[in-house]
Amino acid sequence: MLAPLSFTYLKASNVTDSFYAAAAYNPALLSNVYNEAIIGSYYTFNYNTLNPLAKNQWFFNVNFEAAGNSIGFLSNAKLPRSKNILSTPFAQYVKGDIDVRYTKTYKNKWQWASRLQIGIGFPYNNSAFLPFSKQYIIGGSSSIRAFSVRSLGPGSYLPTAKDQAFFQTIGGDYKLLVNSEIRIPLAGRFSAAVFTDVGNIWTKDSVLFGRAGQLKKNFLNELAVASGIGLRIDASIILLRFDLGIPLRKPFLPEGERLVINKIALGDGQWRRENLVFNIAIGYPF
Repeated sequence: MLAPLSFTYLKASNVTDSFYAAAAYNPALLSNVYNEAIIGSYYTFNYNTLNPLAKNQWFFNVNFEAAGNSIGFLSNAKLPRSKNILSTPFAQYVKGDIDVRYTKTYKNKWQWASRLQIGIGFPYNNSAFLPFSKQYIIGGSSSIRAFSVRSLGPGSYLPTAKDQAFFQTIGGDYKLLVNSEIRIPLAGRFSAAVFTDVGNIWTKDSVLFGRAGQLKKNFLNELAVASGIGLRIDASIILLRFDLGIPLRKPFLPEGERLVINKIALGDGQWRRENLVFNIAIGYPF
C-alpha cells in the first residue's frame, strides 16, 4: 500500500501545573508539550501464506515512511525546530520497519513460533527525535513479557516514576525484538506455551534520556532477556492468553550484573513482587 501524502498535526493542550513543576527538575519533559506537523508519505508491503493449516507459515511486513524532506530542503532546515510550516515546526525523518514471523507445526500439533522485528528511525535537521506518535516502544504482553510497557529502556536507562507519569511515550528511534515460543496443546480448548523474548529500544541522541538511552557500538550488551510460561484458552470467537514472564537479563543494571538468572528466587515473596509479570491478553502475541 502506498500513501503518497499523509498529514498529522500534534497540538499540546491542558498542560497541568504539576507537569511544569516536574519539568523544572527535568527539562527534557518539555519535549512532550509541543505542536508539530508531520507531512510525508509511507509505503507498506505485506506477505503471508494465508493457510493456517500449513506446516510452515510465513508472515512478512515492511514499512517505510519519510516526512518533512521536501519542506526541509526548501526551507534549508538545519537545527531542530528551527523551521515552521503554518506557524508550526514540522517533523523531518525517515523510518523503516521489518516484521518477519515463522510458525512450524509438527505432527503432534506442537508449534514453534518465532518473530523478528527491526525498526530504524533517523530524525535529522528539523527534528532531534522521532515524533512521539512514531517512536518505538518495548515491553508488554506482546513484546518482552517480563517487563511492562514504559518500564524498560531505552538502552540501559531505567525510567523513573516521573518519566512514567509525564512522558507521553517512553520510546526510541531504534528497535530490535526477537520472540520465540513453543505452543503445546493440552486438553480440549486449552494449550500451554514456553517462551523467550529478547530486545530493547534506543535513541539517536541524548536529548530525552541521556547517554544511557543512546544507541552505542555495544548495543547488544543492552538487550533485555525474558522467559516464561503461558496458558491459552480457545473460546472460539476469541483466544484468551495468560503469560507469566521472568526477567533473565536487566539492561539497566550495572555492567557485569545484568544477567540475573542466578538470582531467581521463586520462594521469596519480595522477589516475586519485584520480578514476576503476569500478562492477560487476547490473541497470540505474534
